[in-house]
Amino acid sequence: MEIAVQKETHESRETWLVKSGSMAISFSDQSSAMTFADKLKERVEAPHPLLGEVLLSSYAGLNEVTQ
Repeated sequence: MEIAVQKETHESRETWLVKSGSMAISFSDQSSAMTFADKLKERVEAPHPLLGEVLLSSYAGLNEVTQ
């Protein structure tokens, strides 16, 4: 997934956009935009279990706490 940070200027007002796919979120400063983009990239690249694995472990009772 591509994540881009772009600077835009409208009527002498600077904003920073974080774009990914059809999503675009604006920030008033570059630092906030970069922090958000870095965190988004970190979360997208994090390992995620497959849906089938989640359903199977739930069905098998593997996510229950034993006492």
